[in-house]
Amino acid sequence: MQKSEQQAAPRIRVCRFWAAATWLVIVLAVSISEALSAVRSGRSILGADPAVLHFMVGHRTDTLTVLAKVASTVASPVGLVITLLLVLVLHVRRTRKFDQVIVALVVLIGVNLINTVIKMWVARPRPDLADRVPGVSAQGLSFPSGHTIQSAAIYGVIAVVLWRTFRQIRPWVAGLVAALLTIVVGLSRLYLGVHWFTDVLAGWIFGASWLALVLAAESMVRQRRSNRAGPSG
Repeated sequence: MQKSEQQAAPRIRVCRFWAAATWLVIVLAVSISEALSAVRSGRSILGADPAVLHFMVGHRTDTLTVLAKVASTVASPVGLVITLLLVLVLHVRRTRKFDQVIVALVVLIGVNLINTVIKMWVARPRPDLADRVPGVSAQGLSFPSGHTIQSAAIYGVIAVVLWRTFRQIRPWVAGLVAALLTIVVGLSRLYLGVHWFTDVLAGWIFGASWLALVLAAESMVRQRRSNRAGPSG
């Protein structure tokens, strides 16, 4: 009896996990749908967009401008890819496993596709050039923030890979650092005047949601492999 209960326990945990994940996806889907509807119709959520932009413009300093430019450059698409590749090379050299490479590539490719599709669908222009930090270049459409959506997903997967490479790293520490970096990147885009607040907010939500979805799918695959290997072991 105890043995059967022990065998059923992992399945029960998986069912509970997927039940919670399903509700999370539903809540996120409703929130995202409302946000997209508001942006496409030209409505500013709670009037936050102009208020946040004006606040950032009114609190600029030389030091903050330098820091914002550095954060934005490091989290550029090229910077993120280079950082991810370095972490993946380190992981493979230490573990001789390539499973996390596949996960990271799915996250990277998927988040870029999501960003491109939503930008084209919403087609939201960026804030006026008059509100931008002089000398800062930003091309393309505004919603969602590309830097933010990519940093949310890629810094997140980097945290996971580092935790699985160095087991002495606590997962909550890796996650907290990734979250803080993502927040800094989003704030830097607001400070530089190249995005609206809702662009950045959507980037955080979309990037984190895609990362969570990929990791949940990976967890399911791992569980199935474990279940199949269990009886033969």
